[in-house]
Amino acid sequence: MPYSSIKKKTDFNQIIYLRAKLQNRICSFFESSLTHVYLIITNILLLFASCQDAESVKLQVYISEGQRLYEQKCANCHQKDGTGLRKLIPPLAQADYLIKNKDQLACIVKYGISGEITVNNQNYNLSMPSNEGLSDRHIAQILTYINTKWAGAQVRTSDEQVKERLKQCK
Repeated sequence: MPYSSIKKKTDFNQIIYLRAKLQNRICSFFESSLTHVYLIITNILLLFASCQDAESVKLQVYISEGQRLYEQKCANCHQKDGTGLRKLIPPLAQADYLIKNKDQLACIVKYGISGEITVNNQNYNLSMPSNEGLSDRHIAQILTYINTKWAGAQVRTSDEQVKERLKQCK
């Protein structure tokens, strides 16, 4: 074979090789681009989903913090499971008092209560001490925890609601 035909064959092979390499790079680019597009679309959808569900996230944070605060400030008397202490301290679990006196709960948590109260047809007359060191947010978190855990509510008590209710304390 003459030298010129070998060179032409090498050039042709090199062209085929370069064409395959370019095609491979183009395919890789589109594959990775499609992967990036998929990731971007997924992140955008997750962002919208989380934006729509921001209140649920806040509710979970309030429940979690409320449980921590409840266990620190309230569970010694009302018990961790909310059952109270026999006939001395009223239960919170399934307590009709929570529903009937919903608007007074912030005042009770902050300032305590004395005098006789009736919970689930049982009378209690042991004073509850105040928790005046708790912030509005802490009270909102405790009430959110109590209401979701034992009163069947799935709504967050807001800091603003607590602030307004505390203005009305007697």
